[in-house]
Amino acid sequence: MKTIDALPQMHHRLNPETDRIALYVRLTSILRSRIASGEWKAGDRIPSIEALCQEYDVARNTVRQALELLKSDGVIGGGRGLGTFVLKGASAPMIDNDLKNAISDPLHLGPDQSIHVLKRLTKVSVPDELRRGLPVYKDYTQVRKIHRFRDQPFALMDIYIASSVYERFPKGRDNSIKIARLLRDHRIRIADSRLEITTRPADHDTARLLDYSMTGSLVCMRRWRTDGQGRIVTAGTYLYRGDVFVLDIAEPFAGLGPGRTDFVPRARKARS
Repeated sequence: MKTIDALPQMHHRLNPETDRIALYVRLTSILRSRIASGEWKAGDRIPSIEALCQEYDVARNTVRQALELLKSDGVIGGGRGLGTFVLKGASAPMIDNDLKNAISDPLHLGPDQSIHVLKRLTKVSVPDELRRGLPVYKDYTQVRKIHRFRDQPFALMDIYIASSVYERFPKGRDNSIKIARLLRDHRIRIADSRLEITTRPADHDTARLLDYSMTGSLVCMRRWRTDGQGRIVTAGTYLYRGDVFVLDIAEPFAGLGPGRTDFVPRARKARS
């Protein structure tokens, strides 16, 4: 069993004043990532509580809570007099092509994929964080839903659709058809489509809805589809579990110039 000592020159500051996520949850995520990256391998003894307190400038109780979370997940083990060591080392994630298609294809719902609409709110406005100064329609319908793959939730979505557009969709069909497919099938013209991808920690409600650990990371997509006048037709926030997220998209070759999209773009077919 190899013992890993905290490097004396390493010192990290977890500022409790700039993040509302509990310190022990953030520390758990950091320690987990050091194991997942292979820095700490199965059988390695991790630094002592005192060393971790010094390295991350946190109290002993914060470190103890973080280690207890990792122990409860079966990632680390040990006991009094034995120290704490890694039980599960890094392993290469298995890419499920069907799940990759479920995430990457904006149009088609695969046989193992399902949609559960949590709520629909009518006559609402696009929130400022999504509006981004873009022109808008009079009002919108908000659809909050979960996408599942083989009964496992993998994405939580909040989508705002211009009410005049949403009213053209058959009632309740957003329970079984993706919004992009409904736009295409009802010939809603989209002049521009933009996608922004970031990451964020999981909050309590999202972790609960996605059956996911609060120490896990989320992939946050924000998507805007606008019409010929630049108005927002749809805008949404899409939160994906980071442990299963794989995105496979085709982008136009730079030498060919910008692509033209009259309707919602088609997804690239997965390679067999």
